[in-house]
Amino acid sequence: MEIQPRFSREFLYVLSGILAHALYFIHGEHHLHPLAPVKAYGCLILTITAYGAFLGDGKIVSSFSTAIYTLSLHQLGLFSSIVIYRLFFHRLCRFPGPVAARISMGWLLWQNIRCQKGYLKLASLQEKYGKFVRVGPNKLVVFDANTLQAIENPANGCTKSDWYDCGYPTTGLNMWREIDLHDSRRKVWANAFGSQSMAYFDTIINLYCTKFVRLLAKSEGCPINLTQYFNLLTFDIIGEIGFSHTFGALERGAGYKIEEVVARFMEALGAISAMPWLCRLLTDIPGMLSPWTGFLEWCRNLVLQRIESKVDYPDISSVWISHSREAGTLEQDTLLLQGDAQTLIVAGSDTVASVLTHLFYHLCLQPEHQEKIKEELSQVPGRFDARTLQNCTHLNAVIDETMRLHASVPTGGERLTGAAGLTIDGVFIPPNVAILPARYVLGRMEDCFEKADRFLPERWYPNSKLRHEKRAHLPFGEGRYGCIGRALALMEIRCVVATLLNSYTVRFAAEENKHRVVEDMRDHVAAAPGRLDVVFERSLDN
Repeated sequence: MEIQPRFSREFLYVLSGILAHALYFIHGEHHLHPLAPVKAYGCLILTITAYGAFLGDGKIVSSFSTAIYTLSLHQLGLFSSIVIYRLFFHRLCRFPGPVAARISMGWLLWQNIRCQKGYLKLASLQEKYGKFVRVGPNKLVVFDANTLQAIENPANGCTKSDWYDCGYPTTGLNMWREIDLHDSRRKVWANAFGSQSMAYFDTIINLYCTKFVRLLAKSEGCPINLTQYFNLLTFDIIGEIGFSHTFGALERGAGYKIEEVVARFMEALGAISAMPWLCRLLTDIPGMLSPWTGFLEWCRNLVLQRIESKVDYPDISSVWISHSREAGTLEQDTLLLQGDAQTLIVAGSDTVASVLTHLFYHLCLQPEHQEKIKEELSQVPGRFDARTLQNCTHLNAVIDETMRLHASVPTGGERLTGAAGLTIDGVFIPPNVAILPARYVLGRMEDCFEKADRFLPERWYPNSKLRHEKRAHLPFGEGRYGCIGRALALMEIRCVVATLLNSYTVRFAAEENKHRVVEDMRDHVAAAPGRLDVVFERSLDN
């Protein structure tokens, strides 16, 4: 039987969609320019409409209908090919996972938007599917003690995934995906953490801790929201040591506008960053993502203000600015400096505040650890500085145990497997596959830690038998992508805890609400703890 021409054309339209997937969409990355396909298909519609109107029957409406019909068949072929390929022929089709997740990143996006508790969703996936779970068309989560070390080890060739392009075209240390550019920028940052600079930062942190104690004295014996106070404190500290700028968040208190801008940005980032192309698309549309663009603009103004100002002591941003000045690229490096500012503000305040909040939750829950730390601090001569506090065994054990149970970045830090792929627990993962590290889940796995759900700081004592796989606990990462501000963050956490416990004993304000801080914790890339209402009471020996 002779095939009718109309059927032949329809078949070719569908086939064109299949070929578009096989020859273009399946290869490389396309998330940086999400409007490119839209523009291409828009041009196709205009071309078909114009052709029909001027060289066909001359009717624009019917020509436009033909163009839409043609494109619909093309899209049918395209999306059918995508679904069939991802379900049955993709390199990861042998790994289990939700069907919707295997087809589209929209599944993970919906989980982030719906409950903002992706860390709990990953825990449920581990229970249902086991050690290796496919959570996206090209994304795996691996619940194995060796996962973090495997993806962070430079010898394994893993790089940063397309997640780090969410802020493009803004760049910076944390957003460079190219290894040579990242390593070069890291060397610039490293100059900000020399011994003299760290001694200066130690002084600044102590000054703010003293200011914080004076502030607490005004509400002594009264309930306060410690989650909010720690957000304001760490924000002020990073403003001073990062930009020689006094934000004044502690003085302004609740409702401080800029701190709220940062919080809304992190909420937006946590919600939509599962799809980097969606971040790019929404930020290109004016007014569509105001929390995001508002934070970027604030960081830009902060950098421009810092460039114009002179300081008595070198802060962290002075290192970046001096490097650009010496290279004669200060004007061209605006987006780079802005990106570095974003990294410093978020990594230097939100993550530290999260650790402090969860730490004091456990100190209230198990007050015996307050007494142990107080006893330890009583043996420290003089003021609390970085050198003396890093030798306080129980203080540091409490910090480590807090970071194990409450990862400040519960599910972030994706890596892309290298050209040789990656083998974990004898299972080969193909090249160019995104690995999502489930730090929250790894820190609570019984095969890694004895009595994993219990807060036992003693597990971090030397020769403790309470930890089986220390490799599952890398709160600051390691290797080339490890947190460059690790020493600074620990210095700040130790100083805050020591200063407060040296003057006060802390307890829950109300027993019925004491678990809200963990029950309401949200995953905004950095952990966003719930409300923690406590009462500070002056210690009897003060």
